[in-house]
Amino acid sequence: MKPFDKVLVRLTNNCAWMPKFFLHYDTGPDVKYYPFVTIDNIGYPQCIPYNGNEHLCRKTNNCDDFYKTWAN
Repeated sequence: MKPFDKVLVRLTNNCAWMPKFFLHYDTGPDVKYYPFVTIDNIGYPQCIPYNGNEHLCRKTNNCDDFYKTWAN
């Protein structure tokens, strides 16, 4: 993902996917659980591209395994 890409983020599997704009992937030593940072400078543990996943917006459904880069 690149800065300003549209993404869907959420904190846990029980949370709804929310649309945001991606800023960067934080690989710093202090960042362990929330590496996907959006333009509002908030980190999330789960982040997927918006395009192709629009149907998940504001829903708690799981995304396709193809998009998962995190451990459940």
